[in-house]
Amino acid sequence: MQSGFIFSLIFAVFIGLFALRNGGPVTIDLFFTEIAMSQALVIIFSALLGALVVYLLNFFKILHFKKEIKTQHKKYESVDADLLVLNNKILVLEEEKNGLLKVIDEKQDQINTLVDINTELPPN
Repeated sequence: MQSGFIFSLIFAVFIGLFALRNGGPVTIDLFFTEIAMSQALVIIFSALLGALVVYLLNFFKILHFKKEIKTQHKKYESVDADLLVLNNKILVLEEEKNGLLKVIDEKQDQINTLVDINTELPPN
C-alpha cells in the first residue's frame, strides 16, 4: 500500500513538472465552442479527471466487495448456527448411545445369569 502511495506521489510530481514545461497556450474545441487556455492547465485537468475516474471505479469495486463480505458473513453465521445445532444433536445421540449401551450390558448380564442358572440345573 505504501509503495503505491509513493509511486502516485512521484507520478504526480512528474505530471506537474511536465505541465510546467509545456505551459504554452492551446485552443481546445469543445464541440460547440473553442476555449484558449494554458496547456499546463489542460494536462493537470486531464490528470485529475483520470484520477477521479480511477477513484470512482475503485470506490464502486470496494462497495461491491463490502456487499459480498456481508453476504458471506451472513452465510457464515448461518453455517455456524447449524454447526451448533448439529453439535447439540451429537451430544444427545451420544447420551442415548451410552444409555443404550448400559441397557445392553444389563441385558447381557441377565442373559449370562440365566445361562449360569440353566447350566446349574440338572438335565431332565
